[in-house]
Amino acid sequence: MTALKQYAFGTCIKLSEINYNAKAAKDLTSESRVFWHAGTDVKGGGITVSFGAGVEKIPAYLFYADTTDSRYYPNVMSVTIPYSVTSIGKYAFDKCTQMVNVYYRSTKEAWGRISIGSNNQPLKNADFNYITVCDINGDGTISNADLTMLLRHVAKISLIEDTKLLKQVDFDYSGTVDAVDVTILAQHLKK
Repeated sequence: MTALKQYAFGTCIKLSEINYNAKAAKDLTSESRVFWHAGTDVKGGGITVSFGAGVEKIPAYLFYADTTDSRYYPNVMSVTIPYSVTSIGKYAFDKCTQMVNVYYRSTKEAWGRISIGSNNQPLKNADFNYITVCDINGDGTISNADLTMLLRHVAKISLIEDTKLLKQVDFDYSGTVDAVDVTILAQHLKK
């Protein structure tokens, strides 16, 4: 997908989860209203947004609502942004006034290298959590030994039994620990 249509998910008041995987969608305009009024009737919260590991750009005006009436703002509560994102367009999260948590899958230093357009204050107001690739074998460092352990799991030679650890090594949030996660860890080790 490279473009989102006007009101594509507007008024989806029960929307509670978005898995966004458009690698580099074109910027939207203030008239797009893609998620206008979305998630405003979700019991126990709002929308959880996860950007996939290949996403490079979060388009301008993605969650924008051109109104001063907060009842129509998209009710985004938390956002997970992968290390692959290099830019966040202006007003992308401008009306996400209920945002509580931002999870960034890399370091604070890497976050500082992302080009962030104007009017994205909710990103700055939310609690920020940096999630990096993890020490799989527990030796205190992230190394080729961790990569080997992950490869052995994916090849079904020696399975990782710890379910919490399995969630941590699912770096692309696909729900499965697979070759994509191995690639992500390998790329991290090359840096």
